[in-house]
Amino acid sequence: MHGIEALEHKHLLDAERRTREQAQKSLTEALSASVSAMVTAMEMRDPYTAGHENRTADIAYAIGKEMGWPEGRLQGLRMAAMVHDIGKISIPSEC
Repeated sequence: MHGIEALEHKHLLDAERRTREQAQKSLTEALSASVSAMVTAMEMRDPYTAGHENRTADIAYAIGKEMGWPEGRLQGLRMAAMVHDIGKISIPSEC
């Protein structure tokens, strides 16, 4: 009887793990889409610095990788680097 209960419990845990992983993937994709929209808005406002966000993210990622950070943390660093200049969007264009 305990063996059957243990198998049922394992199946439930596996299903919960898959559900959690899918939810995490969906949240990550939504965050990526939001960051991409912000980057596009910043680049449209200041085409002179277009590409700066991606270059900054690439450099930050490379540094984090060299430091041995895990992939999940590196992806968070990449997203943060992509929007590091977001405050500039509130500065009037004529300044």
